[in-house]
Amino acid sequence: MFSPTKICLVSISFGDGVSYGIVGFRDEDLFFRTEITDEWLHSVVLDQPGRFRGISNVKRINPTNNNDRSVLAWQYLLDEVKGELGEDVSLKKSELGYPVIFRGDIELDIPVSLSHDGDFAGYSMRI
Repeated sequence: MFSPTKICLVSISFGDGVSYGIVGFRDEDLFFRTEITDEWLHSVVLDQPGRFRGISNVKRINPTNNNDRSVLAWQYLLDEVKGELGEDVSLKKSELGYPVIFRGDIELDIPVSLSHDGDFAGYSMRI
């Protein structure tokens, strides 16, 4: 089970609108990058310090209610995934609620993450 309270900040450094650091989870150290603006922050786990093999973005989705927020976030992710992998892909929710990418009935081995809060949705996808 994922438990954010079990993630410990090991180190962090701040630059112009971005921070890099290390968090500890269980017995692993994970590198991260966080983009910071006046309106949002968006973090992704890195393959190694300063290096992310994937795509990541944030968008204002302008929801009118909580249900709308989730629907708009999933649609944003689907549009981005289709733009990267082609129109023949789809998204399904795993039993735990995270997105999984499919081509037809075949689950693709492409990790993807989606988050949303307030007026913003963010995603990252390893490619």
